[in-house]
Amino acid sequence: ESWSVYPGDVKWSIMLSDWVWCGCTQGQTAQTGDGVEVDITIKGTSTATSSISASGYDMGEGITLYVSNLINVDGTWTTMKT
Repeated sequence: ESWSVYPGDVKWSIMLSDWVWCGCTQGQTAQTGDGVEVDITIKGTSTATSSISASGYDMGEGITLYVSNLINVDGTWTTMKT
């Protein structure tokens, strides 16, 4: 994914590597996970009360937080589950 970053911006990526699914059982049924949930909290000087677009949130004081819904899974870009 290509994303423009300008002076004063912050950008980060989260990488999960060597992830091992539980491989557990419930009774006689093997259980397998189908996703990983990651929660991130970002605090500004104001509460983000309105969405300005599908990927942008007004954080107050002229700051817009943009988020992506794309993830790279084993080299393939795809849209995250919601």
